[in-house]
Amino acid sequence: ADVKDATERAILKLRTFHSSHDPETLSVTTLQSDVVLRPFLLACATKSAKLTLISLSAVQKLFSLKPLNPIFVATVIGTLRIQAETDNEQVQLKVLQTLLLAISPKATGNESPALEEAQLMKGSLLQSLGICFRLYSSKSSAIRNTAYAALRQIIEALCERVERSLTKGGKNS
Repeated sequence: ADVKDATERAILKLRTFHSSHDPETLSVTTLQSDVVLRPFLLACATKSAKLTLISLSAVQKLFSLKPLNPIFVATVIGTLRIQAETDNEQVQLKVLQTLLLAISPKATGNESPALEEAQLMKGSLLQSLGICFRLYSSKSSAIRNTAYAALRQIIEALCERVERSLTKGGKNS
């Protein structure tokens, strides 16, 4: 019932926006609002593999549309951390796929974030590493191999960010 109510509110918000604005200008703020995100997070909380897979696919689409704010990213990664505990292999693979989108530089679109955003991103990266390590201990070789690949990508992303920040720091000196 909560998922249905939240979904109806999200649809109403999107329809209201659509009727009063040009659909091409659908703002990131509208897409990232609690009203729009809530149904996806609630669907994940139902522990229904089917609903979780559909919800994570929708979240992946949100990540691919436009850069998202770090609070949205952190909320999604928190949900992924919970979903990584499932025994469903399809959900675990979808968690890893979504996780890689969430930690990509394109996700936030901000190469030099403000301090508060940098702290959120740091926490998100640490949670992402935890998720990958958790899934790397899976009995399934497909999950282990995917988690290993995700770990490599996250570590590479961390190294690139450190290198970028060192390069910027050297130019400012």
